Amino acid sequence: MDPKKKKLLVADDNQNFSQLMCCLFEEHFEVFAAADGEEALRLIAERRPDVILTDVMMPGLSGIELVRALNAGDGPRIPVLVLTGSHFNQEIEQLFSQEGRVAGFQSKTTPLQEIFAKVLEILGQPEAG
Repeated sequence: MDPKKKKLLVADDNQNFSQLMCCLFEEHFEVFAAADGEEALRLIAERRPDVILTDVMMPGLSGIELVRALNAGDGPRIPVLVLTGSHFNQEIEQLFSQEGRVAGFQSKTTPLQEIFAKVLEILGQPEAG
């Protein structure tokens, strides 16, 4: 583990998408993944990520419930980027944007470079070369 690397948590029940995100970020971040919201909360408490990528629809604790649990806690203010596939619509985006911590909302079909750039923007980092 590189202590200089920022930590990134991917919370998504789609294993293929989680692996894709891990591969995208692993060179520049310490990346770990959760298959649902409950596992994500446990990993957040243990690993203290600097940024969280979450899906909307997950078994058990959904993405919105995960964000609400984070907002209800008194832990560090970790920014969240919401990534979703089939449920990308204005109503869901408005629901999430009413919650604190949500720093962005993107479709899973967004080009990978744009997702990477958004995470860097959220963290206030210059683009990695």
